Amino acid sequence: MKGLTPKQRLFVTEYTKDLNATAAARRAGYSKKTADRIGPELLGKTGVAGAIAVKTAAQLARAEITAQDVVNELACIARSKASWFVDERGNLIEPAKLSPEAAAALVGWDVVRRNITSGDGQTDEVIRIKRWNKVEALKLLAQRFGLLDERAQIEVVGPKLEILLSCAPACGDRAG
Repeated sequence: MKGLTPKQRLFVTEYTKDLNATAAARRAGYSKKTADRIGPELLGKTGVAGAIAVKTAAQLARAEITAQDVVNELACIARSKASWFVDERGNLIEPAKLSPEAAAALVGWDVVRRNITSGDGQTDEVIRIKRWNKVEALKLLAQRFGLLDERAQIEVVGPKLEILLSCAPACGDRAG
């Protein structure tokens, strides 16, 4: 962080806490009135951006997480299938016995006790699994690898993925 002012060094430290430039500028002692302008301006300075990159790399090293780790986890979620969670008889596999890939796609599970009694008089229990959002994982991977036209707008709406392509420059002013 050589070459930075004390306020800029403090900004770097504060920014790497939550990645909020305006809040980091305020916490670093910049004026509350101008923090929304100063924060992004500081991010554009080569020295500040370099110091943030170094500090972020150190944080990742301490957490022992690489960019490839993130891609691998997202890929597990994106490739996940319902069949990963059931055995050959169609019974849900106990979470502790799932493959590493299936476990990566799993948020958690609930045990639901239903008041339906079977012939033996026991209350029925059902395990309900919760998976990470597959569509969101696909969206993040597509963005990471530039798989979509840069003009594409991607919006996740519940379980549905909408990709809106802007083709005005390529298509001309055709209507319809």
